[in-house]
Amino acid sequence: MKETVIVKTSVRSIDAELFQPFTISSGSHKRLENVLLGVMTREGVWGWGEAAIAPHITGETREQTLPIFKRPPPGSRAGISPII
Repeated sequence: MKETVIVKTSVRSIDAELFQPFTISSGSHKRLENVLLGVMTREGVWGWGEAAIAPHITGETREQTLPIFKRPPPGSRAGISPII
């Protein structure tokens, strides 16, 4: 299997008002306060993922999540992370 190497990452906060409140039995919210994570491979291909943060459900906040996304992954070296 060919090794995929991540050479760059990008972490961004995203705020968005919802058209309708998102409601479940444990609570409701009217806006998203999420985190986006982008990774770029050695070949220049970008991929994006999102952490959907819901403090009223999980207790996690964006302030707790951002530092996790910003630290280097285990096994990375000098900003380069192999994914096998």
